[in-house]
Amino acid sequence: MKIDVKTNQEAIEEAYTFMEHATERKPYPSFDGLRAQLDMVAETDPRAKTVRPEQLVDLRIIQDLDKSGFIDGLYRQPALSARTTARN
Repeated sequence: MKIDVKTNQEAIEEAYTFMEHATERKPYPSFDGLRAQLDMVAETDPRAKTVRPEQLVDLRIIQDLDKSGFIDGLYRQPALSARTTARN
């Protein structure tokens, strides 16, 4: 699906703003959310009651990215370069 940016600029900006505020900066999973999903599944499959959310997620990658500063770096404001300030 191709979106015409010029025609849909307002909708695109609105969607971006919504997602910017609705999305966590550090995408760690919600164990409470996983528990809620498991509870729903348990209604039809009792085996889900025996599963702990921690068993479903491998946090090593997100933890490594977080500890390295990579995620925080995504949100840092770029410093103005001498070239940019010279034009102003």
